[in-house]
Amino acid sequence: MAQEDRYGRAVYLRKGQAVETVDGQTLTATSNEVARLNDLLIEGHQGGE
Repeated sequence: MAQEDRYGRAVYLRKGQAVETVDGQTLTATSNEVARLNDLLIEGHQGGE
């Protein structure tokens, strides 16, 4: 699991860190996929508000 910071960069998540989704659900990080998210961001798959 990975997450974007407020500048649109991939950031590291510690194992067990809670993340809230857009629809209000809470997920717990079980792995680190920063490299995968970084590749997706480079391809233009950016989230945001």
